[in-house]
Amino acid sequence: MTLLQLKYFITVCECGNVTQAAEKLHVSQPSISHALRELEIEYQITLFQRVHKKMHLTENGYFLWKKADEILQKCNELESELGRMGKRELHIGIPPMIGSILFPRVFLNFYAQNPDIKVSITEQGSLKIKEMVEKGDLEAALIIGDVGENTELSCHRILRTKLKFCVSSKHKFGTRKSISLRELDGEAVVGLKEDSFLPRYLETVFAEYSITPNIILEAAQLSMIKAILENGDAGAFLFQEIADRENELTGIMLDEPIGIDVCMIWRKDSMVKSEMKRFVNYVKRMPESKDYDESGDAI
Repeated sequence: MTLLQLKYFITVCECGNVTQAAEKLHVSQPSISHALRELEIEYQITLFQRVHKKMHLTENGYFLWKKADEILQKCNELESELGRMGKRELHIGIPPMIGSILFPRVFLNFYAQNPDIKVSITEQGSLKIKEMVEKGDLEAALIIGDVGENTELSCHRILRTKLKFCVSSKHKFGTRKSISLRELDGEAVVGLKEDSFLPRYLETVFAEYSITPNIILEAAQLSMIKAILENGDAGAFLFQEIADRENELTGIMLDEPIGIDVCMIWRKDSMVKSEMKRFVNYVKRMPESKDYDESGDAI
């Protein structure tokens, strides 16, 4: 049995006859017929019942179709993985908000030192890209929070930051320098989308202080959040690095500071790639970096 024979067989199953399968694969009909006949002779089974020029799968044929499809899918995944390994390329996930803070510091500087390595960026919320790293769709990601109880991932803190409550100058809190969380009970707030770690984390903070802000909208992009805040009716919790650079917004310090960790996570088995080793070592040399053990505690 060969992979080519399985490919011919699956294509006939999908097309329903040899003629269409040959056209789809751009091979001759005798080549496909010969491959099917070889399979039947080798294993002494009948794959198709041929009735009035139509081909119907036998029980053995249906069994082979199911198993062969699984095998070819695994082969395609392996081929893609080997192809990525052959390229000097990294696939990294990053939440939009984090990208606006760390992109120049992390990726542009890394590329300047490693111009032979291409970094491909996927923008999603922290929870989504963490899941993509767990599945192997991404090799690493920058996320808000840490890896939790997942022992297959490594975690390295890049930045420890705080949140500020941001409003426009038109807002009733627009002249405030600081504010208590309890003053925000019932206040209109623009939140982040649900695939982000931050909304869930803030829910626990709100519960701790027994407050219920009015989440009027959830957005993923800073530009949208700023546009909503401009009318002065709502505020948003943003990283202090973002709040301090946005001249159109007033970043109000919280009397009860909310600390946030920004971490890089990666699959432990991805360290077989020299590119990953170089990227991880580069990030670990950055100021403020700190490792976490498998329980998520700082070392």
